[in-house]
Amino acid sequence: MSLTAVIVFALGPMAAALPVTSSDVTRDLTAALTHKKATADEKKRVGAVARDSYNDFDHACATYTGSCRFGKTSAKKTVLLLGDSHAQMWLPAVIGTFGAKYAIDVHARYECPVASLPIRKLNGTIDTGCPPWRAAEIAGAVQRKPDIIVLAENTFQIKDHQGNLIASSVWQAALEDTISKLQPSGARIVVLGDAPSFSLSPSACLSLNPNNVQQCTQTVLPAAPQGHVAAERAAALSTNVGFIDTGIWSCQNNKCPGLIGGRVVYFNGNHFTVSFVQYLQKPFTTAITAALAKP
Repeated sequence: MSLTAVIVFALGPMAAALPVTSSDVTRDLTAALTHKKATADEKKRVGAVARDSYNDFDHACATYTGSCRFGKTSAKKTVLLLGDSHAQMWLPAVIGTFGAKYAIDVHARYECPVASLPIRKLNGTIDTGCPPWRAAEIAGAVQRKPDIIVLAENTFQIKDHQGNLIASSVWQAALEDTISKLQPSGARIVVLGDAPSFSLSPSACLSLNPNNVQQCTQTVLPAAPQGHVAAERAAALSTNVGFIDTGIWSCQNNKCPGLIGGRVVYFNGNHFTVSFVQYLQKPFTTAITAALAKP
């Protein structure tokens, strides 16, 4: 399937509603918190959510250590999207922002955050391959000198080699270490703050509760158990790089609905659907342009 075909499928019949502005997202998010019964189109999207993921969008990159190029592949200017599956998740929006003028290189490793941390994978095993992969990617970026580096990572309930949840202060220091090692590349750098993650898949809940979708609204947990967005923000601030709080597009007053603007927000418990990321295209472009303009 071609990339274009995937985009058309993900947007479906509501493609004409795009683009939306930040105020449109706020309006739709507010409305979503009182939305009760899924429409016919929303039910169709819920039923097809398994094919609305980054795995279906970036086939060549959906491998354990993906590396591939999108956008204007022959361009001299390049964007490096670096991280784990939470980086791959944002690829549609990165292409939409930069793809016409930049070559976009995606370097991603499943369950390997960009923060310089030794971790256990979600299945409890120690990932011995993550640190050397990360080190090689940092060295490669410094050598290749991309114009822009976009960093994104999963921060939800990540444990160290001893099996302990990683503290926010440790996460901040580890991300600062990665950023400082990337800065000799001369690239403008932006950190995409991690979106909220949930133990229960909102899309699975929606399939069971189409006539009462409010049952699927999730509540953001406080501080570190939810993730390390505050640590990511602090690391970006201390290293003087850009930062985007992506959670503001999916949650309001710590409440996160499963449907926003007619789109299914998550295809599992911690990844946005392609169609929701594409719905966010204009706010994303506005936010990342401002973040990259940071002096």
